[in-house]
Amino acid sequence: MARTQSVRAIENLQAMYGYYVDKGQWAQAAALFATDGTWEFGQSGVYVGAASVERGLSLAGPQGLEP
Repeated sequence: MARTQSVRAIENLQAMYGYYVDKGQWAQAAALFATDGTWEFGQSGVYVGAASVERGLSLAGPQGLEP
C-alpha cells in the first residue's frame, strides 16, 4: 500500500511540474524542488535550489501566459 501511495505521489508531482511549466508559472514549478534540488537545461547550466531553478526556468520566457 505504501509503495502504491508513493508512486501516486510521484505521478502527482510530475503532473504539477508539467502543468506549471506549460503555463509559464516558474515560481510555482520551482517551489516543487527540494532546498538542494537541481535543474539542468541543456548547455545553459545547472541550477541549484528553488530560487536558482526559478531563474533557470525563466530563460524559457516571461512569467505567465501571454494574452
